Amino acid sequence: MSRTPTTYEVFFGPTNREVTMKLIRYTIVMFTLPIIVFYSMFYGLYNQNKDMLGWCGIGAVITANLVIAAYVVMAWNEDKYDSNGNAIENKKAD
Repeated sequence: MSRTPTTYEVFFGPTNREVTMKLIRYTIVMFTLPIIVFYSMFYGLYNQNKDMLGWCGIGAVITANLVIAAYVVMAWNEDKYDSNGNAIENKKAD
């Protein structure tokens, strides 16, 4: 009878460690960067003009979508691995 691996073993195992660290980094950026953009637009660009709060929110939403797009592109360009952890080369048929 085989035992079920723990969540820690799944996320930080030898084959998943790099992917987990990328996910953690993008999660931190996804949380902090839109907030930074919102407040920098509100206090810096629009000089605390409350009529421009909508534009600050739109800037934060665009920033969040750019972070998501960057994560998707990074994940799409990642190397593919088989079940043994060996890289699979993309071979085009001639």
